[in-house]
Amino acid sequence: MELTNTAHAILGLLDEGPRSGYDIKQAADHSVRYFWAVGYGQIYPELRKLAKAGLVEREGVARGARERQPYRLTTEGRKMLRAWVETGIPAPTEIRDEMLLKLFFSDSVSADSRLALLRLMRARHEAMAATLRSFRAKDHKAHPMHMDVLEYGIGFHAWSAQWCAGVESRLTGRNV
Repeated sequence: MELTNTAHAILGLLDEGPRSGYDIKQAADHSVRYFWAVGYGQIYPELRKLAKAGLVEREGVARGARERQPYRLTTEGRKMLRAWVETGIPAPTEIRDEMLLKLFFSDSVSADSRLALLRLMRARHEAMAATLRSFRAKDHKAHPMHMDVLEYGIGFHAWSAQWCAGVESRLTGRNV
């Protein structure tokens, strides 16, 4: 069975323990969303497909005021997750960044507009690096790779902010 990357993300989040669709969304929003967005509109259809394929199953009874139904990973689901992690090289990364796209075409606008866009882009990357740095304090001992991927994100956004500052320096003739 061919699974989407979002389905694999759900399997990975369930590998950490049983979760309802709501819990999966919350966990994704505090971890993988910084490099792989998972929406509610994707979670429930994927959970149904994964359950039909025997990769996840409902656990116990619904809980809470909203009667959230927890799911857990099956043995087959864990095997599928491991096979996906261990198999092959994925396709090259495709960056889709609207600000970078606008910057690419910014020769058609005024220098002030171009600089404003560049400064917004730099501020966005600085803010994201700061957000990710704030996650360092959380306990990641159970999942050391979470910290390594976190450091990648921090480094990526810090470098991107530096790149923006360098381009701004070139455009203005001043050190930023």
